[in-house]
This record gives sequence, C-alpha cells and structure tokens, in this order.
Amino acid sequence: MVAVPDLFAIVVGPSSLIVDGDVTFAHDLDLPAVEHTIIACVHVLRRRWPKIKYVYLTPVAKPRPTRATRATHPVASKQPGPDPR
Repeated sequence: MVAVPDLFAIVVGPSSLIVDGDVTFAHDLDLPAVEHTIIACVHVLRRRWPKIKYVYLTPVAKPRPTRATRATHPVASKQPGPDPR
C-alpha cells in the first residue's frame, strides 16, 4: 500500500514546476519495490503535467504533521515561555 499524505508544487517560472511530497509505503515492501514505485510515480506525474522539471518524493515511515495541523494542534512537548512575573 502506498499513500501520499503531503504533496505540493512550486512554480519556478512560466513553464517550470517543482513537485515535492512525502510518500508512505507498506512496511513489508523492500527497497527495490519502493524505488520502482517512486520512479513510476515520477513518470505518471510528468506525463500528466509535462511542465514538471523536478520531482522530489521522500519515503517516510508515517505522515509528518503539515503546517495546518501544527497550527491547530500545538505540540505538547513545546517548552513554556518565560515566566511573566
């Protein structure tokens, strides 16, 4: 199983895009299967959107918090600020 919890594109110029994203894989996949899947994803993205120049897909163990998630769910481990007294 493969999931893409975070994917975004950056416009670099009038005809150039960069795509960056995290990809989570089933834990039972071996490295060649992960590499093959990433390469296949790159080809599919570029076929669909030919202006994509660079694709950075990062395999991650679990989805990382997005900016929106961090903004609405503060991290419990944050250090408290200075004592206002």
